Amino acid sequence: MIKYLKIFLVIFLLITIYPKCFAQQRLFINALNNLSFGQVYIGYSKDLPHSDVNAAKISFYQSFGNRRTLLVNLSLPSNLVNGSNTIPLTFDLNHTAYSKTDQLSGRTLFNPYSTLNISNVNKNTPYYVWIGAILGAKSDIPSGTYTGTIIVTVALY
Repeated sequence: MIKYLKIFLVIFLLITIYPKCFAQQRLFINALNNLSFGQVYIGYSKDLPHSDVNAAKISFYQSFGNRRTLLVNLSLPSNLVNGSNTIPLTFDLNHTAYSKTDQLSGRTLFNPYSTLNISNVNKNTPYYVWIGAILGAKSDIPSGTYTGTIIVTVALY
């Protein structure tokens, strides 16, 4: 019997809106896809690039006005967890990208540990962020479902 792991990473969206937009929502964010490594054989690592269909995908747009700035911050886990068992997880510049279009071509890579600053964002123009990662290899863990959480914070200025 082959043992495998089920790996899921849930995306939570934490929204920060500035300027003072209390009367109506001005920033719209959608988690379109969670990061999922699927079934991974114990003892093997798995590389999931931002271009993979199982990479996390987030879209957002603002309706406040033209020439705004969006700041995007990611809070990323260093491990996936199943009880007291953990698997190391690595995010880097080659696994995160953003674009104004929902296409593979034209994506711009960014450092997931730095603030992504998107300038001159026009009203109702969608932007997309893709997040992939590298799952480390461990041969001494039990099979099961391992999870983690990514927190995405988007600020509008």
